Amino acid sequence: MSAGPRQLLEDRFAQLSSDLETLFAESREQTRREFAEQLHTHHCITVFPESRLLRIIGHDRVEAVEIERAQAIKPFQMAVQGVLIRIGFEPNTDLARGQLDLDNRDFVIVNSQQETSVANVFAIGDVANPLAPTIAGAVGGGATAAKVIASRLQK
Repeated sequence: MSAGPRQLLEDRFAQLSSDLETLFAESREQTRREFAEQLHTHHCITVFPESRLLRIIGHDRVEAVEIERAQAIKPFQMAVQGVLIRIGFEPNTDLARGQLDLDNRDFVIVNSQQETSVANVFAIGDVANPLAPTIAGAVGGGATAAKVIASRLQK
């Protein structure tokens, strides 16, 4: 069984960060719990909670970053040799709230056919896949939903 893209990224990140002093600025709920736990326990990673990266500083190479921390008076700069950007996500399910069943993290709950709590309403992609919000997962979920819809239309 091969590792998915997210696992490969996290494995590579762990490999890189074991050799370098790494900082990680995280904002609120955007970081997956499992990933955040790894970050907080790794001896070469400095975590700046409730922070955001304002800019990357350098000419021909990365020299520093500017970080804004929540509750701080002003941003600060820190010398670094590289930057790894990992984009977090939050499901955009405001439209579904009150109409479809959501889990405690606001992901749409679906069955094995990608069908929601409302008959003939399907959800795919990031909004319905908290464990593997990847393009491959969205494509697979879309193919599943399309087959189910096609079979129902033929009846």
